[in-house]
Amino acid sequence: MKVVARVVRYWCVERTLPANPDATVLSFEVLGTQTIIPSNQTTLAAGLPYSLIAKGNTFKELPSSLRHHFKFSLYASEMDRILDEPALNLSQSLPAIAGKRLTFSFEPATDSDRQVIESYLPEIPEGQELDPNDLPTSLPGYLIKLKAQLKLDGEIVAESGSFTMGQELSSSTSITRLTGGWQNAHNKPIVGEFYAFGIDLQGISAKQLETVKTRMETVKTKLEAQEFEGLTKDGIIGDMLYAGALSYFAANDLNLKMLNKGEQALAYRQPSAGTFSTNLNPIYSFGVPRQVKMSGIMVDMDTVAQSLWSKNNDAQIANAIGQQVGIMTSALEHRIPELLFTNEEYPGEAVSAVKALAIASAEGQRIYQITQENVNAVLPVLNISTEVKDEIRASVAVGKKATVSQNNITVGNWTGVGYIIADTDTGAGAYRISGGSNGAELDDEESLIDSIFDFLSGPLGGMIRTTLNAVLANVVSFLVGIIDMIKSCWESGHFWKGLGFFTLMFAFFWLLGKIAGILAMSGPLAAHPFILGVIIFIIMSLLLWLVMLKFKQQHLCTSSYRQLYFAWLRKPQFNLLVI
Repeated sequence: MKVVARVVRYWCVERTLPANPDATVLSFEVLGTQTIIPSNQTTLAAGLPYSLIAKGNTFKELPSSLRHHFKFSLYASEMDRILDEPALNLSQSLPAIAGKRLTFSFEPATDSDRQVIESYLPEIPEGQELDPNDLPTSLPGYLIKLKAQLKLDGEIVAESGSFTMGQELSSSTSITRLTGGWQNAHNKPIVGEFYAFGIDLQGISAKQLETVKTRMETVKTKLEAQEFEGLTKDGIIGDMLYAGALSYFAANDLNLKMLNKGEQALAYRQPSAGTFSTNLNPIYSFGVPRQVKMSGIMVDMDTVAQSLWSKNNDAQIANAIGQQVGIMTSALEHRIPELLFTNEEYPGEAVSAVKALAIASAEGQRIYQITQENVNAVLPVLNISTEVKDEIRASVAVGKKATVSQNNITVGNWTGVGYIIADTDTGAGAYRISGGSNGAELDDEESLIDSIFDFLSGPLGGMIRTTLNAVLANVVSFLVGIIDMIKSCWESGHFWKGLGFFTLMFAFFWLLGKIAGILAMSGPLAAHPFILGVIIFIIMSLLLWLVMLKFKQQHLCTSSYRQLYFAWLRKPQFNLLVI
């Protein structure tokens, strides 16, 4: 309620009457009033003044086919999502989940996995309290298997899987619209993250907020008294994130109610859903999540909608109001987390699409509005990720308009770009931010390089360095041989035969890499990704070396594939003393 009150004050006082801060402001002076027009009849009517035109079926209970629904599906991979083969699935009518806390989280798959996690927790001496600074900042994801759980008010309603911590999954969230059809959102959760869904049907009630507030105060009292019995992850983290989602929708709904008091438009909440969640940053080594770090709180309100009309049926006014509602909706995505999860003692800063654009503008960056007319001229000058450019190009191709800054910005540890993709007919839009994955991947590579040099500087590393030097030297010779063979093939007029051979050769190495990936995830060396990577590197280098030696024995371009095949069967002549 504190968040809602601050939003009310901002819109009613600080923004509406900035010139006179000492003025007394009454609510009806800002929001307007509504008055019932009386109609005094001399005789009480016996019924309603309407004629019955048609009558449908009679039900004791409304069937599921006539109810609105919420669906959530979890997939082990993006391909499973395309094939619609979910590992976990939940479908509930909106009345069944209205006002309830729905969470999606992960638990240790076995007792062994739980023991691995507990082994990284600090030991607390008797009589002392836990110092939060002693808690680990990361966990070795490849050693931990987790199972996915969906809980409704703390009760498990769906459970599935045994996933590696830090693994990227795929999910689909869907909610029906009062105007018909479904609104779908696809995301890629990381195994180990915790999600709390906020579901807003036609407004968040004060009772919902008070209920969450009471539960959180109870948890706080128990924690201060060190009474941990009955406390659960879902009750502590779940309620914190759930309170954030409810506060977001409460503030958003308040904006719509204030809009309805004006003279220009009417807006009503459509069934909407979104999440507040923890955000994990996995560090991968050879495709395996070596470390999984906690990087903050994430807000994703991707199935939010409202119905909006102009009171005088002016499409331009409805369009302009729709844009204003979208901007405020995006602004709340950074403002609500800052109000709930940061203070002077624990500072922090959140980012949303509109905030990212505002920061870019303050930095002096150019802000582009991209349409079909200028898309080919603008995209090449943007210094942003290829994924965002592709999304903008695809959206503009179907008539949308995109707003984006020329360069990325940095807010705290986040680096990315904010952008808006809007429908020019209705003013509705998607307010998005890109991820800061480039910076995270750069740090990950530096950490990996450090670990490689640490390993190679030891006694065992001396022997491996000698071997790698010889292998690398032969790889360089192989690449030189490749260039010579291409030149020879071109000059002899057998270029396409050479190209076909190279294609088959690299297809073989691709297959070897896929096998290595399977071994990395489930084989006996899964717990030692660095050693596995070194072994794979040496084997592939030796195979490349062998190819180079065979090139010397058989002329690729002037031989038939049958001759090349038998040439491969001959014992290679090479000197192991080179290593």
